[in-house]
Amino acid sequence: MAQVSQRRDIDDESVIRNFARQIQTAENLGMLTLHTFADSMATSDQLWNGFKDTGLWRLYRKAVDLLSGATEFRVAEERQRELLEEEVQRLAPPTFDPAEVQAHFQNVPPRYCQVNDAREILRDVTQVHRFIHLQLTAGDENALAPIIAWQNDPDRGYSTATLCTWDRERLFSNITGCLTAAGFNILSAEILTRADGVIIDTFFVTDARTGLPAGREEREKFESLAHKVLTGAAVDLPALIARTKAAPTIYKSIEGERIRR
Repeated sequence: MAQVSQRRDIDDESVIRNFARQIQTAENLGMLTLHTFADSMATSDQLWNGFKDTGLWRLYRKAVDLLSGATEFRVAEERQRELLEEEVQRLAPPTFDPAEVQAHFQNVPPRYCQVNDAREILRDVTQVHRFIHLQLTAGDENALAPIIAWQNDPDRGYSTATLCTWDRERLFSNITGCLTAAGFNILSAEILTRADGVIIDTFFVTDARTGLPAGREEREKFESLAHKVLTGAAVDLPALIARTKAAPTIYKSIEGERIRR
């Protein structure tokens, strides 16, 4: 219980369901909660803090609702989902078929609606719209080609590259390989796989040489590489990555520099 409350995303419904399935009853949950708290305090009361206490009791409340058959949280989540879908429908351009928005909400996990607002969801729907349009109009050779969208965030000092395509084996490693070969440093990533096999993956990157948001040359290099690799063209990614790693960076730390506490 300590591991789940401190190391897992307890806002994710699937985490709570898996945890509750293991615990089985509300009585077991109550005893385990008290045991977890007592064990932690007996080990060292200096290690217990507000973060751990809040996480433990949040996990307890979420799990006890599920084990007791309460439906309030499910109703609230479903209502939030409905309101988000209505707002996205209002924001969507008139050329959009309402069924596209509806299909998007039907194919994403519950967690998605908890961490994204209507405008962010509309961006995803728009990218899926472009990808599906490509499927209907392009030839077979472009069926696996991704739709790529860029957004620079100068205030945070990074760029986001969002790709939409079909899910398949080694997709993530191929995308990260293309980003690295194009000269990007990957800070983090957010992965979304819809139930219908469409993926929307977002990568937070900087220029590996300068530490700045993505430039035009690097973006174009990545898009060209990604199109080739994801459509099955013969590309030696390891060789390209090795060549990129050998290139010197523009920014360097000051030799002998120390940070005082």
